[in-house]
Amino acid sequence: MDLLRTCIGCGQADTDPRHVIALPGDVEVTWHLDCHKIAGCPSCTDQLVDAGGLTGAELRAYLQTKGI
Repeated sequence: MDLLRTCIGCGQADTDPRHVIALPGDVEVTWHLDCHKIAGCPSCTDQLVDAGGLTGAELRAYLQTKGI
């Protein structure tokens, strides 16, 4: 079961693929990969290089084919 999380970039709560950043005190900050790419994250940019704008379940399936 996927966790419902809120993206700090756009504020949308869903189960779409995320970049989860662990902060001190067991705090997690979550970004949609595409929102974090816009914010300049090199890891998210690399993961989405050939994704063609996919989001949600389609992006999850794409990332799974890449082994991410």
